[in-house]
Amino acid sequence: MTKPASERGSVLVLFMLMIGVLLPMIGLAIDVGMLFLVQTHLQAAADAAALAGANSGSTAASAFFAANFPNRLFGATLPSGQPSISVSGSTATVTATVNAPLYLLRVIGFSTSQVGARAVASSSGSSGCVYALDTSMSRAFYGDATIDMGCGLSVASGANDALHLDGGSLTAANILINSAATYSYPSGSVSPTPTPTSASSLTDPLASMTLPTFSSCTYTNTSITTSRTLNPGTYCGGMTISNGASVTLNSGLYIITGGINWNTSGTTVNGTAVTLFFTQGGGSGYGNVTISGGVNTNLSAPTNVSSLSQGINGVLMATDRSWINTSQEININGGSNADLTGIIYAPGVGVIITGNTTVTGKYFGLVADNISVNGGASLTIPTPNYSSLPHGSPFPGGTVYLSQ
Repeated sequence: MTKPASERGSVLVLFMLMIGVLLPMIGLAIDVGMLFLVQTHLQAAADAAALAGANSGSTAASAFFAANFPNRLFGATLPSGQPSISVSGSTATVTATVNAPLYLLRVIGFSTSQVGARAVASSSGSSGCVYALDTSMSRAFYGDATIDMGCGLSVASGANDALHLDGGSLTAANILINSAATYSYPSGSVSPTPTPTSASSLTDPLASMTLPTFSSCTYTNTSITTSRTLNPGTYCGGMTISNGASVTLNSGLYIITGGINWNTSGTTVNGTAVTLFFTQGGGSGYGNVTISGGVNTNLSAPTNVSSLSQGINGVLMATDRSWINTSQEININGGSNADLTGIIYAPGVGVIITGNTTVTGKYFGLVADNISVNGGASLTIPTPNYSSLPHGSPFPGGTVYLSQ
């Protein structure tokens, strides 16, 4: 039976009305789904940035946000000034707003919609950057100087008087000491009070780091008394710089046997993106590492090398792990001014900083068998900023968590 034309026309009109209602609803569903996708990724980027900021500062936060939400991801654009990143102490706040595109809703006049995210992260503790690893030595960390650390100190010795101050002051972000040990500072001040900690938590923080090895000599018995530039390579028989020479170390890895002796007032050693690795070989033993007599050093570690032959990211000086000597054979003393950015890693060797010596740096770490800072020395370690390193801080830190 054929329906009248007027009835068929009514169905068509009804169908068109339904289409007019359904299309915007479908468009709304599709665009809302896209907005949800953008917001999910934006929130993840804000979370990652806040966590990085609480651990390593605003530069790291910016880098993590950009890596997780590059501009125009899913067509969303970041307005000028976005994201907004604020780091105060151990807390980082990240807010971000993007203009996300709409598609089907454009037919009714909507082309974009703002999507926002906010994250707040905090750190429950400061990362350590100074470690005295000897497990049985009395005065494994000794001070008679002004010691100001923007990071934590860890003392692994379980002996009586494992940490001792004979004057001056020691200030650190936190101080962890073997729970079996005692400590004393009869004529000095220590802040905060050391926290007894399980010995199992006070081990070498860089034990898994890969170190270079000796193969053959590039240079032998290097002694410099006039200004010049040195290239990376293997220096056998030691490296002496003296007599007021001004020496520049080109970027790269310097493997040195027989130690170094940089001395004489007015001598200057500069280098960017360098790692000095001390070992034995080529007819020479380990030797001593000595910077003394008013030498000025301005050295920084590599930050973005991809091969061990170019150095170690974040590490300025390192010793062969087979070099075991509790004597303080790494010496920075005698009125030297050392602007050092990087980590000194000497897990089996003692380190002494003494004699009106000032050590500063953008970030500085010291891992040694035992450590002494005395004789009028001043050791200043600002709150480390590891944002220039590809993986942030090389040291284990406190717990970083999202608080909002």
